Order: sequence, then structure tokens, then C-alpha cells
Amino acid sequence: MSSDDEFRDARKVFGPRDHESNNQAVYYKDVLDTTAEDDDQNSLIDWATFDQLLEMDEEDNHDFSHSIVSNYYENTELMLENMDSALNNKDLSELLRLGYNLKGSSAALGLIKVKGTCERIQNIGNRQDEDEQLSESAALERIAPLLPRVKKEYSEAKEYLTSFYGDDE
Repeated sequence: MSSDDEFRDARKVFGPRDHESNNQAVYYKDVLDTTAEDDDQNSLIDWATFDQLLEMDEEDNHDFSHSIVSNYYENTELMLENMDSALNNKDLSELLRLGYNLKGSSAALGLIKVKGTCERIQNIGNRQDEDEQLSESAALERIAPLLPRVKKEYSEAKEYLTSFYGDDE
């Protein structure tokens, strides 16, 4: 199956790619438990960013981009474990650092939801939530529910990318 066929099949599941606007993301309705905030942030992949990664591949295969994505999986799973440990140890500075790192690597692949939640973790880790200054304990309390959310968003992205690359996981 060619990559164009894979994209067409993925778009049947995740929605059309909008070439006519600046918003080149795949939209879909989250069928799991959602909050109003989840509904507002319903993009999975920024295609403009992901296409840039795919352009680095050889014409006949996706080995290069696949290796980048596989490395992302390994690093992200380790970072998520470390985020759990940092939360258990009430280590706000480590949560800030990990949120920042995961935000950057997710943004590089165009993983919009993961990037957005990590940006929120980073902001709260800086003890800032919207216009409110937070105490360290308040920041930790606000980050706690974001960890399951970012794990879910990562799982959704991994599921999609695994399907795209035809991985047997």
C-alpha cells in the first residue's frame, strides 16, 4: 500500500485534510470521556508539520521518519514514567522540565494535543495558570489530572502513527 493510500485510509477515520486553509490538522470527535477543554482542542496532527518530516524520507519508503517517530515513542514513554515519579515526589521543577521537553518533541512531529497539554503542564510548573500565580502545592494539584490526559493523548497519537507506518504493536 502506498503512502498516499495510507493517508486516504487514515483520513476516512480521522477526517479530511484541509488544503484550503491554514489549519491543516486532522479533526475528529473524541469518543472517550471528554471535558469541554478536550472538545476545544480536538486536533490530533498538524499536517503541515508532519508533512515536513515526511518530505525528509526517501521517495520509496518512510524509514527516516519512522525512525524519528520510533525514537519519540521510546523517549515519551520514559518521560511519562518520570513525570509520574516527579508528581509522586512533589518535584515541580522536574515536572516543568519534562513538560517542556515533551512539548518540544511533540511539536516537532505535529502532535497538537500532546503539545498543548504539555504546554499547560509547563505553564503550571512555572506556577502560572492563566492570570493566576500559584503556590507549589496548587500547581502540583493542577498538574495531577493532566498526566492521565497527556498519556491518553499520547496513546491516540501513537495509535494513529502506528497504523500509518504499519507497525505490528
